[in-house]
Amino acid sequence: ESTGESVDNALRAVVQALGILIGFGWEKSFDTAVAEVSEWTRVIPESVTKLVLALLIVLLVVPAWRLYILPTIVLYEKMEEEEEREEKEEFDEARTRALESGKTLEEFEALEVPLLTRERSSKKSHLIKPISGLEAVELQRKVKAYEEQIASLEEKNRGLEASLQEFVAELNELQQMADDLKQPA
Repeated sequence: ESTGESVDNALRAVVQALGILIGFGWEKSFDTAVAEVSEWTRVIPESVTKLVLALLIVLLVVPAWRLYILPTIVLYEKMEEEEEREEKEEFDEARTRALESGKTLEEFEALEVPLLTRERSSKKSHLIKPISGLEAVELQRKVKAYEEQIASLEEKNRGLEASLQEFVAELNELQQMADDLKQPA
């Protein structure tokens, strides 16, 4: 409640990653223990010892998982489903308010729906908007202004590159002078 949604998502990802790492750690521990015990036991064959130990581990771990871990996972999944349902309801309400206020669906999506979550349409014709004569003239004017700005920036860039080359040459001269002063006469 006191952190934002992005912080909550990041924390969930970190906790899940740590959970996976802990799981791999336990798996490696059990595997090493089974291997060591099966090598140490000489009464029955090693493969039978590994099978018996694996069954014992299952009998030990599965009930604990079922009683403690599984109910927690189910609770978290229910909480996440409830959060998603609430977010969808809020989104639907906002869309309804926008449409009632006279906005089109495209205007609402442009303002409210993140780009990466928008549904992709197989038809792209809705993206192409006819340009009126006035809009075309305005676009041509903007293109011309941008081209002039690019030319101006390229000229400035050439001047800065020349200044930089002069500066590097002066630094090289200063370095040479410093090296000459370091040498004993």
